[in-house]
Amino acid sequence: MDRISAFNGFFSILGVTFWQWLYRLILPAITLSIVGIASITMFTRDKLISVKQSDYVLFAKARGESFWGIIKNHGIRNILLPAITIQFMSFNELFGGTILVEQVFAYPGIGQATVAAGLRSDVPLLLGI
Repeated sequence: MDRISAFNGFFSILGVTFWQWLYRLILPAITLSIVGIASITMFTRDKLISVKQSDYVLFAKARGESFWGIIKNHGIRNILLPAITIQFMSFNELFGGTILVEQVFAYPGIGQATVAAGLRSDVPLLLGI
């Protein structure tokens, strides 16, 4: 119970409850997460199709392995690393999306500082960010 009180105490300093903070976090989080989903999904689907047409999947089918066993043991194992790599390569989209989300939802943060520095032509601040 002590941890909950300390946790809620942090939010009372900010002037909001935990549930108000969570409620205001949902829409920006959805906005930021939807931006890169299409490219990762398309790449993952393409890689899974190429894995399903490979020789070792044909050999696993010949051994009598189930469809979900093939996907789990051969598909996900070969798709996971490229998908994570693409996710980290799209980190700059997340930064640009943060600037957009902070402007649209009027949240103070690094995005508003970036926009203000750009409008004032504050090159040292832009280089620092």
